[in-house]
This record gives sequence, structure tokens and C-alpha cells, in this order.
Amino acid sequence: MYAQLLISIDLENNTINSIEENSFCELKFIKLLKLSHNNLKSTSLYCLENLRFLYLSNVEYDGEIDQKKIGNPTSALLLDLSHNKIKKISLEKMARLKRLYLSSNELNDLTLDTIRAFPDLTELYISKNKFSEQVLKKFNILKNLTYLYLSNNYLSKISSSDLEENKKLYRLEVDHNQIEYVRFPSLENMGIVNLGNNKLRQINEESFSNLIYLDELYIDSNKIEKIHAKAFKFNELLFKLDLSNNFLTTTPDIRMLSFLRILNLNNNKIAILPNNPFERYQWVKINIFSKITIDLRNNNISSYSSKSFCAQGTCSLGYLGFELLLDDINQMDKCLLSQLGSDGNSKIESSLQPSCEHLLMAKYKNIHLNGDMSQCQNVSIDLEKECYSNSKFKCPKNEELVRYSTWITGDPHLYSYKNKYELCSTGQDAVCFQYGDFQLLCSDSLAGGSNQLATVLVKVKFIYQVSESVSVTYEANSTSFPDFFDNGKTIINKNVDNVAVLSNTKDGMKAIYVPKANTHIFISRWNSYYSISLRSTHETYSQSTGYLYEGCRLQDQMNAGIKKENFECDSECSNIEISAVDENFPDEVIRDACLFDCHEIGTNSTAMIKTMVENIKTFILSDSNTNAESSLTRITATITSQTKSDTTKENKGIHLIENKLLRFCMFFLTIYIFY
Repeated sequence: MYAQLLISIDLENNTINSIEENSFCELKFIKLLKLSHNNLKSTSLYCLENLRFLYLSNVEYDGEIDQKKIGNPTSALLLDLSHNKIKKISLEKMARLKRLYLSSNELNDLTLDTIRAFPDLTELYISKNKFSEQVLKKFNILKNLTYLYLSNNYLSKISSSDLEENKKLYRLEVDHNQIEYVRFPSLENMGIVNLGNNKLRQINEESFSNLIYLDELYIDSNKIEKIHAKAFKFNELLFKLDLSNNFLTTTPDIRMLSFLRILNLNNNKIAILPNNPFERYQWVKINIFSKITIDLRNNNISSYSSKSFCAQGTCSLGYLGFELLLDDINQMDKCLLSQLGSDGNSKIESSLQPSCEHLLMAKYKNIHLNGDMSQCQNVSIDLEKECYSNSKFKCPKNEELVRYSTWITGDPHLYSYKNKYELCSTGQDAVCFQYGDFQLLCSDSLAGGSNQLATVLVKVKFIYQVSESVSVTYEANSTSFPDFFDNGKTIINKNVDNVAVLSNTKDGMKAIYVPKANTHIFISRWNSYYSISLRSTHETYSQSTGYLYEGCRLQDQMNAGIKKENFECDSECSNIEISAVDENFPDEVIRDACLFDCHEIGTNSTAMIKTMVENIKTFILSDSNTNAESSLTRITATITSQTKSDTTKENKGIHLIENKLLRFCMFFLTIYIFY
């Protein structure tokens, strides 16, 4: 009699292999039944229509299972059939079902009829089966689905039409699949996505742009080599970003991630830390209580840019606390630590023992750095002289203009702002740089010996969109290296403003200056091949697109090939004269580029890279002439010895300008020599 009043029965982990048909028929109040870890392969259940929770995990079910075999639990809220060998499941009417566990079976599909049987399902666990991405569209029926676990299946992609009706979906686990491409639909409730252990090679601008409330994103253990500069532009609420165990060569852009607390870049291929890699936009509403941990271990970072811990327009990175995990802090110039705050909330952990210089600098800056200070009792350094008087490591403030060089020359040598040095083929009319109303297009073609391993720039096209229907261009190609824009002038006007100026230098180089972008574009020519050097601010780069900012697209990358022994080339490239120091023209990169040109095209082709580095001083000098639109004529004169003017009035004033320029250059040269 009392048995009939039972509301729960737990028979798990027994050796039950049969159950009589009427065993549960008299139990009118039973709500929970646990039969997991028994052998019910040949057993059917009965009279479970009023049950709320049914556990049948590891009961040796195989083949096809229907609702009748499991007792027709039409009132069930939870059904667990995981860890069996089920190949097909047929459910008919389980309208109250909220949680369904089917993981670790042999399912490759769920029929629409079965999915319609549980319209109010909120949690679906189907990991470790044989599902492909085709099943995702079927889940659009499940309007209340909140948790979807699809790990360890055979998905190859997620497209914008998959899951697009699952507006309540919060957590998606699709790790350990074969996913090569993702582009999520608009899912405003999505908070956690796990894409770990897949086959992603790149993250596109649209991959996660529709997941605007994403909290945690796991893309670890893929094959990611490229992340679009604006890949996380719309994920402002992201709390954790795991990119560990990939093939990244640079850091992702996290400027918009004002709530980011954990950035895991462990075990990638980042050899150079770029400028401003961890900044956040100052116009973004910053959470003042933010603290971030960045893991850069197992990257073998050997070079740090001079502004590695700076942020545009501020001396702070925008974090209340900053924790950095490194392999070897000794690869970093100690003066870089001066860029971190002195509030005691910065912490650096180095796997290798820090040098005394780094420990002393950290102590001076109130930075917590692991290491043994006892060995540094007799060591002293003049931090004021070595670091604080060295402008190289000072973070610029709002009123200070600091510009950086990027370049692409004849062969596939690209030195981009984000990805540094790569070998790259642009193809035809590729966007090398685009900002605001102007863009710079590049076209290349194969060159060199029989192997055709090199590409050379054969066309450069600058386009300024003056209005919706009017554009002015400058095109240099195999037959023409003009002195004017296609409007017949050296100036492009928009309303009353000069928006671009073209200059012709004494050595034949062309320079295009775009005042509103604080950008100079230098174009030089060897035979019918071109080289481009671009000089602009961090702010402009970070709002731009194209090769010179983002680096090579994955499909455009080229291999460096095997280094060849060639005495003539070694001699030709061993003593290249670099006119000024610029960290974006590293000696070893210039030499490698020179050797590549020499081997693949010929000794004479080294003139391309040599001409470019001979003009580095010119590039740097152009920084002094970017302040006011009224000074455009003076800007032109500074980097040229002659400019073809468009008006008689401009011609009359040029001699006066040249005299002022001469005095300015002599003054600057004196400072440069003795400084």
C-alpha cells in the first residue's frame, strides 16, 4: 500500500536486465525514475505517462528507440538516454519536455517529427554523435532552446541561416567538430560559444558580428592564422576570449572590448608584439573596475615595438589592473615598463628569471614582477637617463602626432601595421589601403626566373571620392608614371578644402599627402615596377582597411622558399644604406627582402628595396608637415625640390618657400647630427 505512494525510485548501478510490464503501473504518484547503468537492451517500460524525470543512461539501448519502448513518458520534463548505441529515435508527443540528453550515441539525424514532439525544449545535449551541420536548420523549430551541446560531431560550418530562429539560445558548444567556417545569424541572447578544437583558419569580419551580447568566446586549438582587424568590433561585452593553441602571428584587435577580462593567446606564433596591441578606444564607455589578464606564454616573442603598452591619446590602457604572462621578459626593453601604470595593479609573470634591470624598473614603477631581487643589491641604473629622457618609449598624448611606416615593394614584400613582415601576392586592384574618402589599389604580376616565385607591383591607383558622383584618381602603371592627378592638377579640392596634394621629388618619387588622414603615400618606380611606403598615425591605421593595415589575406600568402647561396647577392645586400632609423624598416627584414629580389629576379632588382630605404629620412621628415591645411604648399616643398603648380600665384611664391625650407632643413640637420 505504501509503495503506491512513492514519488521517486533510484535503481541505478545494478545488474537489472528485465523489468515486468506492470512494475510501475500501480505507482500513480511517481515523478522520478532512475534506471541508468543497467542492461535494459531487451526491456520495454510501461505506465510512465505521469513521470517527470526519467534517467536511462548506459542501459545498452541500440538501434531504434521509440516513445513506447521507454514507457510513453508524455509528461516528462527531463529525459536522459545518453551513453547508449541509439541510431534513431522516434518521439511523438512530449510537449512538456525541457531537457533532452542524447549524448554519446550513434545518431546522425533527428527527424522533424521528433523535434516537433518537444516544442518547448530548452536544453538539448547531443554531443558525441554523428551529426552534420544539416541538423542545425531543423532546430529553428525550437523557439525556446537555450542550451545546445553539439561537441564531438561532424559539423563543417555554421552559416547565417543556421539557428537563426533560436533567439533564446544562450550557450552553444560545438567544440571538437570539423568546422572550417562560421558566420552566425543575429542571436541577441547568445552569451557563450565554444568552437575549440575545430579547423578554423581565419576569423572574418562577419563571423561573430551578429552576436552583440556575447560574454565568452572559445576558439582555442584551431588552425587560425588570420583574424580580421574588425572581427570583434560588435562584441563589446565580451568577457573572455580564448585563442590559445593556434597559429596567430600577431595580437587580435581588442579596442572595442571594454569589458574584456581574460585574453588567452598562449601557444601561438607571435614573435613581434606590435604597437598599441592592448588599447581600448577612449570614446568607448570604459568599465572603471576592469582588470585584464593576458597570456602570451609559449609564443617565443623576441621583439617588442616601442609603443607596445601605449594607447592612442592616453597614458593608460584603460584597465584598473593589468596582468601579463610571458615566457621571457628579458626580450623586452626594460624602458617599456615605464608605459604601465604605477598604481600597484600591474603584474607581470615571466617564466624565465627577470634581469636585475627589469626587476629594478618594475620596483620603481610599482609593478609586481616575479623574480629574485637579492641578486640585485649592487646593481643600479639611471632610469631617468636611460628611459624617461628617451622619447622612443614615451606614449604620445592627444596633442602629439606620432606616425608609423608601412610598405610594400616590387616583389611580394609587405610590412603591414598589424602583421609586420610577410610575403604576399595582391592580385589585381586589391585594396592596399582605404580610409575615409580615399583608397589605394595595388595590382601585381608574376616575375622572376622559370619558377616565377616573385610578384611585382605593376599598377598603383589612388582614388579620392570627392562626391557621390565625382572621383579623382592617380594611376601609375607599366606605361605611365604621371606628375598629375587625372584632373590635370596636383591638388584635389573638395568644397574650399585641399583634400589631397601630389608632389614630384627630385629623385623621381611621387608623394601624395591626404591632410585629414594625416597620411603621406610615397610611390617609387624601378623599370616598370613600383614600391609604396605609407606614413600615417595609429588612429588612421586603426580605422582603415587593406593590406598595409591588416596584412596578407590567408589565400594571398606566399612561402619564402629555401635560402640560396649566392656570393653576388650576399655582397649586394650586406651593406644597404638606411638613411634613418625606423622600427618598421628592420635591418634583417630589409636584408631578407633584398636577397629574395636578387635571387628571384636579378641583381639589378635590388634597386627597389634600396631606393625605398634611402628615402626613410624623407618619410620621417614628412611628419613635421601634417598640422594644418593652410600649410599644404610648405608640406609639398619640404619633401620635394620642384612641384608643378596649378596657378600663377603658386609659382610666384615657390622661391620664398624654398628659402624658408633651406633654413628649416639646415636647422633640423644640425639638431639631428648633434642630438
